[in-house]
Amino acid sequence: MHKIKIEGLPQTDIRKEKGLYVFELLTTGSEKAPEGLPSSDEITYSVLLNEAQYNEIEKQIEEQKSSFMDSYFEIEGEPSFAVSTKICKGEIAIITFTISRIQEKSLLSEKKPAHYPEGSILRSIKTIVIPEEFLSKRPRAINEAIQQIKDTNTVDKPVTVDSNNTLKDGYKRYLALKELHYTHVPVVFE
Repeated sequence: MHKIKIEGLPQTDIRKEKGLYVFELLTTGSEKAPEGLPSSDEITYSVLLNEAQYNEIEKQIEEQKSSFMDSYFEIEGEPSFAVSTKICKGEIAIITFTISRIQEKSLLSEKKPAHYPEGSILRSIKTIVIPEEFLSKRPRAINEAIQQIKDTNTVDKPVTVDSNNTLKDGYKRYLALKELHYTHVPVVFE
């Protein structure tokens, strides 16, 4: 058995797929790895729940007068690569043994868009690699983009990145979020 413990924020709402409840959870790597080792990246897990686990989470959220997307979860389970990609949108599936909603002080310093396009996931803005061709220019209408995000806390269109998190499209949105001190940006993969 390869039991792991993860914690993080939901990236998608819970959906029912083939008798399972599934959602994607973003985990962030530690800021400082042990000397001589690389720091870890963010990983998006597809969390698989049974009906009893789903009902327990719904009960916890209702008791704490919160919402699912504003929750921070701690999950113990077993990683799996054998779950269909039709069900799982994350990089790794986790078969949940235990799940609980927890409070995390560090979340207070994170700044994320409240609304972002369906089908995109949030990535730490620090992990996006900006190619040289983008760095030499400042997009037109950047101030309008900043004001729109500031007024609505919404990003209408995600940025596009490749499998190495290199920016392919959406530099203006990326810059606007960065200038507003957002810690996360909605992305889709090329």
